[in-house]
Order: sequence, then structure tokens, then C-alpha cells
Amino acid sequence: MKTEYLIYFSSVEGVFIALTGYIRNHHPGYEWVGMWLGGLPFSNIYQPALFHFAAALSWITSRSPASAYHLTLAITYSLGAVTFYLLALRVSRNRLASFLAAILFSLFSPSTLFFPDIRRDVGSYLWARRLQCVVSYGDGPHVTGLMLAFLAVALLIRAIRSPSSASRAMAVVAIGAVFATNWPAGVVLCIAIFCYLIAWPLEDLWRITAKTGMMIALAYLLICPIALPSVIISTYANANRLGDAPVKDAHYVLAWALLLLLLAETRSIMFRWVESSPMESPDDFLALDEEELGLSSVSPAFIKRVPRPPCAQGRYCFARGLHGNCPARRAPRLGVEERFVVLFAVFLSYMTLASVFFQVRILPQPLRFHLAMEAALYLLLAVMMNRLVRSSEARAALCSAVLVVSCIQLFQYRDYARQIIRPAQIYDSIEYQTARWFDEHMHGDRVYAPGSISFWMNAFTETPQLSGCCDQSIINPENFISGFIIPAGYGSEAEDADYSLLWLKASGVHAVGIGGPASRENYKPFTHPYKFAHRLKELRRDGDDFIYEIPQRARGLVRIVNQTDIVRKPPESGIDTTELRRFVAALDCPDLPVAQTEWTTPGHSIIHATLKPDQVVSVAVNFHRGWHATANGRPVPIRADG
Repeated sequence: MKTEYLIYFSSVEGVFIALTGYIRNHHPGYEWVGMWLGGLPFSNIYQPALFHFAAALSWITSRSPASAYHLTLAITYSLGAVTFYLLALRVSRNRLASFLAAILFSLFSPSTLFFPDIRRDVGSYLWARRLQCVVSYGDGPHVTGLMLAFLAVALLIRAIRSPSSASRAMAVVAIGAVFATNWPAGVVLCIAIFCYLIAWPLEDLWRITAKTGMMIALAYLLICPIALPSVIISTYANANRLGDAPVKDAHYVLAWALLLLLLAETRSIMFRWVESSPMESPDDFLALDEEELGLSSVSPAFIKRVPRPPCAQGRYCFARGLHGNCPARRAPRLGVEERFVVLFAVFLSYMTLASVFFQVRILPQPLRFHLAMEAALYLLLAVMMNRLVRSSEARAALCSAVLVVSCIQLFQYRDYARQIIRPAQIYDSIEYQTARWFDEHMHGDRVYAPGSISFWMNAFTETPQLSGCCDQSIINPENFISGFIIPAGYGSEAEDADYSLLWLKASGVHAVGIGGPASRENYKPFTHPYKFAHRLKELRRDGDDFIYEIPQRARGLVRIVNQTDIVRKPPESGIDTTELRRFVAALDCPDLPVAQTEWTTPGHSIIHATLKPDQVVSVAVNFHRGWHATANGRPVPIRADG
């Protein structure tokens, strides 16, 4: 994929390109990222595996970070069907059924049938939703994570069914790779593992759970430096504060109860169905494992002495020798993997359909899991084809039907891809122009960029900004407050300007970008877009897009204030500003010294200042327990204000 930038500046893809470039430019010293939200540990921002791969590809091939990132997505998107096939083969044990299901997974999106909003968004029943998610919405990490999740489940099943050191090691690495790539894909993997475990008979459940738990624990140890417990907890908590999060009320509890009841009843039905169907022919024994042949009740020593016959007739005779008049016995039960697929499809379908048609959410952003739901339904289709399509005539008819559909969809997908994969005239975009202006005129001082400009600015420059990415990663609650009050405002335009200016000055912002109704920026988030007109110095105007100067006595992020001026009580809202006003007034006091600061790395600075005993250094960077400071070679205590 040679395209550097696409036309979809409303997407968050600029953030991922920025992370790719940041890793390439700062490796290995990128443990702290000061570009967004007052600074964050790199592990808090986003799971980094995909961006490390893209950065390495950029370095090896001398491609730009944007080009390398898109090439990486082209690879992982294409591998999605491959890993899906491997999982379908593992659960259905039928190459033809798995191949046909993988073809359909690649060329038709059932979400366009189930969700009217998605169909309208894509534009047709026949177009590629998964491709649209990658291209139009920048959700490449999620699609990549799902690709890895298919592989991880397939390898986990292999490690359980055919245990060896190699199979366990591959499963551990694959599970770790999912969680190192994308949290929603990690949630899908957790759901899959849960469904796989409860698909086992009760007598085997604890043994299989122990084995699986050991592999999950090893996978976590592998990725724990980028997925600390504190990161997982804060990410989940923040996800539940954002839009499309569950409302923890009686409907939420009832929805979970109904889901668990539905899973329990489905599991019970599958086991009961097993005991009520007659066996029809020796061919029914062809794909049976030990559990299905009834060997779970036979001594291991006997199984070791008498190997399982490979052919259908041999297995028929073998089972008859074990159980007597075997043709008169019950039919073989659904295998563990088949039960897993049914439960997996039920779980994901319930979660996504309930959120759309009943507005009940059991997890944050439930509609985002519709791609995983599609995969679960196609796995179910593979299992059904394996069970129901037995004759050669039926197989030929099925292959012909899939071939016809595939030919139609190949042309549909090709035309759709040509429609949506369109390169941007990047130099003409407001995102690029504003980013370059900030880079050339602000000399590394923090700025506030609105909407889509904030998503894309750091793909072109490393100028720090107060907004940016990523809300689910916020470690300072005041980031939520400032992120709301500055664009949304409060009260009249004059009041809005007053509160916004307080928060901008306190946060060390030196310039603010803002757009009116005719702005070329996509989101136009400001309630009062002209609130700074005639109140602040205008630095740049481009149509209905403006940049204003935020007056600061000291450049940079380091300010000297009296101890009595520090904010002690955390603000509860954007208008809880009693202590904040005192602090901001101190920033403009001419009697206080001005510090000189040099940032040697993103996570290390040298501050030159002469302080009196009652003065302190206030740094407009998020507090984190990893920070430490020395003065004249001696360690000094640091703490969070507010």
C-alpha cells in the first residue's frame, strides 16, 4: 500500500501514525509521551505492538511512518481471513467447510443485514464493513487484534487438545500479542476463552481451566511491562466514563442475568440434544475425538495399548467393541469446539443486538464488537456445513453457490475499495497547515488544537497539545474537566471565555486553535467559537479558522509560584475555580522568578531557577509515581497539586 495519507481526517488514524513516528524517532527512550493530555506514560496511551511493528518496518524500508503504518495494515487485514480459516479448521475439522466460511468472511459482512445504521453507513448490503472500519474510521488496531485473536484461540485449542511445549509456547505468545495490540480485541479473546471453557463437561472443566489459566498467566507475564494492572484498571474505568458506556442500573443487571441464563440454557440444550439423536452410520465416527468415542470413561492404560483406528469403519468397530451394540446407542455429542462456537456466537450476538435494538449495554462500546460477531457467525456456519453437508452432491452444490457469490462480491469489494481508498491532498488540509504553523511559530510550547486537528497534528509535528489522544488513557481527572469545559463552555460567551482562559493558562497552553461554523476542521466542537475574538491576540486567520495567543509570563511548562498559591483541593468541575484563580493570578505575578528549562528527552528536563524558601516549582505535566527530581544533586520530594 503506497498511499501515505487518506482523506478521512475525521478518523483517529493520525494518532496511530503519530505513535509509529514517535517510536521510530525516540527509540528506545520513549517511556514518557508529552504530546497529549499533559503527558502520559507510553504504556497508558495505547497498546503498542502494532506501532512497534510499523515503526520497525518504517526503519527497515525507509518508508515514512504513515506509509509503513498503512503497509502494516494491508498485511494484517489480509491475514485476517487466513487466521480465521485456521480457527474454523480447528473447530470444524473440515477443510472445505473452513475454506468456504473464510471466503464468505472475506467477501460479505452480515452486519449490513442486522444493523440498519451500519448498512446506511457502508452504503450497500454488498460492501465491505471490515475494510471501511480500517480505512474510514482508522480502526486498524482493532481489526489487527481480531486477526491475532483468531490465531490465539486456534493455538489455545491446539495446546489443550495436543499438548506439547511448542504448542503451549505458541499459544502463550499469541494470547500476549492480542493484548499487546488492542484492548477490545483482548475483550473478544476473553469472551472466546470463557465460552471455550464452559463448553467442556463439568468433570473436565477444572482441569482445562487450570491449563488455560496457566497459559494466560504466562502470556500476561510476557506483556506486563506494557499492561500493568494500574493501566488495565484505569483504561476500563475511563472506558466506562465515555460515551456508549453501560449505565449501571437495574436494566444492566437484568441484561447480564439474561445473558448468563441464555448461555446456561444453550449449553444445557446442547448436552441434552446429544442424548436424544440416533446414530446413523459408521461415517459418523470419522471425526470423533476421545471424548466423543466414549474414551473419557475408559482407563488411560487401555487407550495407550489400543490406539484409536484412523478410518471410519475402524472407529465404528472400535466403539462397538467398547460399548456393545453401538449403532443402537445415542449419536455422538457435539464436540467441545462445536459447543464453543455456538456459545461464542450467542454471547457476541446478544451483546451487539441488545445494544442496538434495546439500548442495553453490558460492556463499553458494544457495537464495536460487531466485527467479532460476524466472525462468530461464520464459525457457526463452518460447523453447520461440516455437520449437514455430507454427500458429494451437496458439497458440489455448496461450492458452486459460494463461487457465484464470491465472483459477485469480488467485483463489489474491488469497486468499493477504489471508492474509499483515496489519497488526500495533505498540504491543502487544515490539519496539516495548522500543525505546521504551530511547529514553526510556537517553538515547542504547548497548544490547544480542536477536533480533527488534534487527532492529526502530531502525525506532522511533535508540538505538545493539551488535547489529542486518548481519552481512555487519561491518568489525571482534570484532563476530563479541561477537555470538556474549554470547547463546551459554560453560560454566556463572556463566562465561557473566562473559564476557558483560566484552564488554558493553568495547563501551560500558549496558543489555542478554534474554528467557527465554516471551519474546515471536521468536528467544530466549540459552543462559542468567537469567544476569544477581541479578547485575545489573533495570531493566524484562515477563513473561519483562528489561532489566538494565550498570554503567559513564562515560556514552557515550568513556573515558579509561592507555596500558598498551589491548588490543594482538586476541582470538582470546570467552574470550581476558586483555588485555580489564585494559582493563575500567581502565574502573572512579576515578582516571581522565571525558570529556564531544557528538555533533553521526552521524560527528562533540566530546570535552572533560583528559589526562595517559600517558593516551589510547578510543572504543567501530569503527576506520575515514576517521576523523581533532584536539586543540586540531592533528591527532593515531588507531589501532585490539586
